[in-house]
This record gives sequence, C-alpha cells and structure tokens, in this order.
Amino acid sequence: MIVQCPRCHARHDSNLYGDQNAIPCQCGAHFRIPASPDLASAWQCPNCGGSTSPQNNRCAFCGVYLAFARCPSCFTPVFDGSRYCHACGEYLLTPATQATKDQDSDLDCPRCDEKLKTRIQGDFHLQHCLGCGGLWIDHDAFRRVLENRGNDKSMENLLGKAPGLDIAPARRPVAYLPCPRCQQLMHRR
Repeated sequence: MIVQCPRCHARHDSNLYGDQNAIPCQCGAHFRIPASPDLASAWQCPNCGGSTSPQNNRCAFCGVYLAFARCPSCFTPVFDGSRYCHACGEYLLTPATQATKDQDSDLDCPRCDEKLKTRIQGDFHLQHCLGCGGLWIDHDAFRRVLENRGNDKSMENLLGKAPGLDIAPARRPVAYLPCPRCQQLMHRR
C-alpha cells in the first residue's frame, strides 16, 4: 500500500517496511499506517457511470474490469488509475519514494572532482555531490520539473527535504561547468 508522510507528503511503499511499527521518512518524521476507513457507500463505474461497489470486480452494466486501490493520504478506496481521490482530493499519481540509499556513480563532480552519488527519488534519477552539494539531473527530468513547477509538489518530491547547511558556501564567480557525462561545457540555451 502506498502511504503519505503527514509532514512532507512524500510517498512510501509500506510493503518495503515489513512489520515495522513506524515508517521512517526522508524528512526525519516517523509515522504509522492508520487503519483503513470504511468503504464508500456509492460507487460509479469510471467507464459507463453505472452504479457498482468495491465488492464487484466487473461493472454489471458495461462489463469493464474494476480495479481498486487506496488513497495514500486518507486510505479511502479509489478506482485504480484515478488521478484524484474522490474523498479528500489528493493527487494519486505521484509515485512512492523509493527507500534506496545513495549508490556510487562512475561520474566525477564537475565543480570539485569528487565522485558523484546516484539516488532514485520518486521516478527521477539524481546525481549529487556530497562534497559541494551540487545536483545534476538529466534533460527529461529537468523538463518535467519545470512543466510541473508548483504542481504536485514536484520539486519537493524530486529533491526531498534536506537539512539546511550550517555554513553558507563561499560565493564563486559564475562559471560554466563541464557535463559529468560528456565533458562538454554546459551553458544556457
């Protein structure tokens, strides 16, 4: 079951945590999986609009297969593939945060030459540097972040919640850096 952190709204797959009492989140919060609410009393087929219920796996009117999931925020049953929860309005298509640790990368940081670390955050692959705090994402992921700016907490889901640095890094003059993959200078388009 996909569950949502009440503090930062990151999504987690509860099946990855086994019998743990509390799910640890990247923001530092630990939260429990609440009990599932009672089933909704009225359901309509997403294909034809006919009355149905979660106990049926096919619509009695049009015969379409009905698959059910649960909202990660309020745990109300919803039709699988729904964009929003009909009970609380939560956006349902944000993927769960994968509980993975940083993996070593074969790429070097273009700013400080330390080895980059790779992390899967949601459905994004990030390359980040523990030395200077740099972050590199591919063009497709960056485009999606810009397209969804302000919607669905895209930046928060992508970057997570990190503690602030105690010391601000020294200001450097603007410089174009080489791409960690092809070594060509990265510049504004």
